[in-house]
Parts: sequence; C-alpha cells; structure tokens
Amino acid sequence: MKNIILTLLFIGLFVSCTEKKSPIIHDDEQANNLTMDSLLEDTTKVLNVDLPTLIDSVNQILVHEIRISSGKGRDLSFSSKKSGDYYGVGSGLINLIFEDVKNNKSYLLTNNQLQISSYEVCSRLKVKIGKAYILFRVIDKDYNNDGVLDGRDTQGLYISNLDGTSFSKITKDNEMLRNGEWMYPLNRYYFRTTEDSDKNGYFDFKDKIHYYYIQFEEQGYQVMEYNPLEMLNK
Repeated sequence: MKNIILTLLFIGLFVSCTEKKSPIIHDDEQANNLTMDSLLEDTTKVLNVDLPTLIDSVNQILVHEIRISSGKGRDLSFSSKKSGDYYGVGSGLINLIFEDVKNNKSYLLTNNQLQISSYEVCSRLKVKIGKAYILFRVIDKDYNNDGVLDGRDTQGLYISNLDGTSFSKITKDNEMLRNGEWMYPLNRYYFRTTEDSDKNGYFDFKDKIHYYYIQFEEQGYQVMEYNPLEMLNK
C-alpha cells in the first residue's frame, strides 16, 4: 500500500509540473488569424480606453491605451506604471490609439490582435540621431492554440516610429524574446532570444540562445546577430 501511495504522489507531482509548461504549436495560419475585428465581436469582453499620454510634445502626438477585461472584479481598474519613458502595462493592453493633434488624425497602432506587455519611448535617441522610436514587448501569436493571447504564449520585440507608424516585428517568429538592455553611448539596443531548436514544442535550457543588437543611426536602424563566444577566438 505504501508503494502504491508513493507511486500516485509521484504521478501527481509529475502531472502538476508538466501542466505549468505550455507546448508551442507552430501553426502560423491559425496564429495569424487573430484580428481586432474578431476581438471586437466578442460581447463577453469590455473595452476600456485610458486617458491620453503625451509622448511627443513637439509634434503633439498623444497615445490612448486600449484595454480589455471580462467586466468582472479587479480587471475594471487599469493604468500604466510609468518609469521615465518606460511603460510597464501589465495585462489587458491590446492596442494603442495614436492621436495626431496637429493634423487632427487618429489611428490604431495595428489591426492585428495582440497583447502589449510593455512599451518604451526611446526619446534619448532623438538627441543622438535626431529621431526617436518606440520599442514594444508583444505577445502576438496563439502558439498553444487555446484561443487567447496571454503569458503562456511567446513574446516578441516590435518597433515603430514615435508617431506609431511603421509598426513591425524585430524578433523572428520561431524565437522568444528573453531580455534586452540599452547601450546608449553606442546607439544600440541589445537583446537575447530563445529558439525552439530541438522542435519539442517547448522553450527550455536545451534550446539555442541567439544574441542581437539594433544599431540606430540617422538613416534608420539595422538588426545585427552576433555570437559572444566568437570573441574568445580573437
């Protein structure tokens, strides 16, 4: 009987541990079908728009955050946690409305459905190269096929101009953003990603780590991949 109980406990622990990991299902067609239109049609969700933030005083560009909630309890209250030019938005942010006050225009950041984990206005670049950008940490694909975008899906790095135009993805679709850090004296943003190199459906310690940096210049920016270990051979 003791052996049976120990066996059942082991199975229970194994199941509980494996349930914490969400398999990555590489179904790009289904992942890319999630749009704002399909989200707006969901009557069980409540959309809220926050008060605007002025991100470009010269060109008078405002940003309004669009959040989604179930309409129950705590998730009706929302606000960004701002630290300098960094906005740690938590959960529920699905899009941004950019308002061009000077030209009396308003438009969405994107027509695709996504979750914005955080975004950063790179205003310090304006002093260095005469142009600023916004970097976004974004969940954009339903990799585990559960019908929602959340922390169990993978996160990518996106970039746009300061007015929200030219919104595009920096990281590759089969890689997950890990972390990033500015090197402002060099006008660079360094970041790491993990690739599911063994194709087992998970991102874990067995997978390949990629190293990149974005080089910002007056003409624009370039994404460069590098291998730190190659420096040992120099």
